[in-house]
Amino acid sequence: MLTLTRESHGASPVCEVRKLKETLVTVQQLDKNMSNLRTWLSRVEGELAKPIIYSICHSNEIQRKLAEHQVIGAFINKTTITNIYV
Repeated sequence: MLTLTRESHGASPVCEVRKLKETLVTVQQLDKNMSNLRTWLSRVEGELAKPIIYSICHSNEIQRKLAEHQVIGAFINKTTITNIYV
């Protein structure tokens, strides 16, 4: 049980309740962000788990597949950094 008194914290009960509500909203937003991140990660892992299939084994085809993977890698890095600092 959480007991807050003015004497122990120096803040009014109204301020304490407001801070607790703000904390609850922050935790709920964090939970939502974590859920979104898990969904995104699952989707990206699914994409990366797909085998690379070459329809034609030419240098151009290999370069195209390499470029696709570089785009995915850049997206992962950008999204990861964005989500870490949000």
